[in-house]
Amino acid sequence: MIRLGPGSKILVIRASAVGDVLNTLPAVEALRAAYSDSFIGYLADERSFDLVAGHPAINRAHFFPRKRWLGFLKHPFQWGALAREVGRFARELRDEGYGVSVDLQRNLKGGVLGLLAGAKLRVGLARPFAKEGNQFFNPVRVLPPSEAVHFTEHFLAVVRHLGAEPVHPLFRFPDSPEGARRVGDFLREKGLVRFAVIHPGTSAFGKLKRWPTELFAQLARRLGKELGIPSVIAWGPGEGPVAQSVVAGSAGQAVMSLETRFLLDLVELIRRSALFVGCDSGPMHIAGAVGTPCVALFGPKDPDVYGPYRANHCRIVQPPGGPGPTEGITVESVLAAAASVLGEEGRAAKGENPASQPVKTKRVPA
Repeated sequence: MIRLGPGSKILVIRASAVGDVLNTLPAVEALRAAYSDSFIGYLADERSFDLVAGHPAINRAHFFPRKRWLGFLKHPFQWGALAREVGRFARELRDEGYGVSVDLQRNLKGGVLGLLAGAKLRVGLARPFAKEGNQFFNPVRVLPPSEAVHFTEHFLAVVRHLGAEPVHPLFRFPDSPEGARRVGDFLREKGLVRFAVIHPGTSAFGKLKRWPTELFAQLARRLGKELGIPSVIAWGPGEGPVAQSVVAGSAGQAVMSLETRFLLDLVELIRRSALFVGCDSGPMHIAGAVGTPCVALFGPKDPDVYGPYRANHCRIVQPPGGPGPTEGITVESVLAAAASVLGEEGRAAKGENPASQPVKTKRVPA
């Protein structure tokens, strides 16, 4: 184990999707608790920057322009501009004077970014958790214990090597008064008090994890008619047509959400809901983090590794027989999971569920 000195400057690296970055936040909280006088920076890209900019445990968020630079790479005549921007970005990191980089990216990109930052102590994961030669960029390599199954536990193993132990709460988010106002105005306009949030979309990269749109529509219809809870269909950039299709097939039991242009708008909407239903995606991880009862639909991936972390308020639904195409998940199984988690929420409110510590997510039969 390595003990950092007082006033250390630490850069955490995870320029990735929402769920990936969210799963690093317990490690950031552990670093902050262990080194209260440290300066903690976080390097993130446009997909998840809102989660770390203004976060109470983070002193500075560095914006990695992934999408812009990928565009430059496609056009050789822009490579000069790309080189200049990379140089400016490296100077920004080095001017901050980071002595330690904590590489939670695990791939070549993370290794290069840590090298650009110029930190003398570079810490990451060992193989097989490190990919694409990432381990060669990080002289200090941590191998998580065999019982560390979830990715969050891998990240916690890295910071534990730096003397940082997990703390509660595991997840906090930046304050967003504007997001709270926008969501509050929307809910008042629609007359919604107790409602479910359904998020039918996934990233293009995760399209194999999607549940068919018509099944989401059937679910919204039955949530309203059988459980008496209307649905708000959440959507982001490019997901409007899918959300509209779910609303159109809901027989009046669902409405379109406001467009969550800002990630913290979505956080606020999910935080205020009574139930979240969605696929293996960033919004699912948000529901797990904010404590909203949730039903997570898993297809090909293992929820023990990729599911909501230590969330007893979530139910996992998979196809019969385990990992496979999400088309095998039935509306009846999702509806039953929703009724189960909402019923447990009611028992907890009455004091019938004394458990206060988070545990693994629960699976229900499909």
